[in-house]
Amino acid sequence: MRDTLNGYVWSTEQGYRRDSIRVTAGIPDLIVIFPDHEAWTFVELKGPKGKLRASQKVFRDACRTCGIPWQLWRSAEDAMEWCVTAGIIKKADT
Repeated sequence: MRDTLNGYVWSTEQGYRRDSIRVTAGIPDLIVIFPDHEAWTFVELKGPKGKLRASQKVFRDACRTCGIPWQLWRSAEDAMEWCVTAGIIKKADT
């Protein structure tokens, strides 16, 4: 999926079946890539009170150990903050 900021977002969520999960446990919900800005990250999406499962913590910790970008986003504001930090968009003056 490509947007107007010349970036890509892939969803790794493929749904659940009664007898199994279709994705590998712990893999984050999104892969976000902005080639023009040399920015990318794995993103786990959770609500305000959502907790990481054990498999998600293992993936997060492996990313941190290897210096691979991994984010936990609980809101659109979290996504916007990452985009500003990565230099993809500029913070609006208030």
